Amino acid sequence: MGCVLWLIEMIKTSNKNTYNLVEVRLTRKKRLFPFDIPILTPGAAGKFFQTMISHKDREVLCAIGMDMKGYITYYEVIHIGTLSQSIIHPREVFKASILSNSNAIIIAHNHPSGDVSPSNNDRHATKRIMEAGELIGIDLIDHLIIAEDRYYSIKENKTYYNERKENE
Repeated sequence: MGCVLWLIEMIKTSNKNTYNLVEVRLTRKKRLFPFDIPILTPGAAGKFFQTMISHKDREVLCAIGMDMKGYITYYEVIHIGTLSQSIIHPREVFKASILSNSNAIIIAHNHPSGDVSPSNNDRHATKRIMEAGELIGIDLIDHLIIAEDRYYSIKENKTYYNERKENE
């Protein structure tokens, strides 16, 4: 099963215009991880992401896409940041979810310091990702902050979700 996106880019060379045909192909391959268990709770998502990124020495932003039943459609490392920050941009967050036909996503990033308290930037990023997801029809189920021995679920703690309801 595959999906092909054809792009044409125009490049000026010498005095001629030439066109390069660029192909982006999504193909289904053998699964690398056992994604046969649905992620239905923040705790299940927290355990999954702890396994993947809690040991990293820099902030790592990653995501899982999910189908209608909560099964993982993909896992992606979106950005590797510095000791204290990672860039979160909606375009990069949703790229793989669109290509893999995901119904929803969960994003997570680690705090190498071990303090899972969300920063103002974390709250703002959650808001931006949620709003972008609403526009394109892909729900942000949660944004988790991961440390070795614990996690923080923005949804479970209603950090951003309550602020949003108050502003509406």
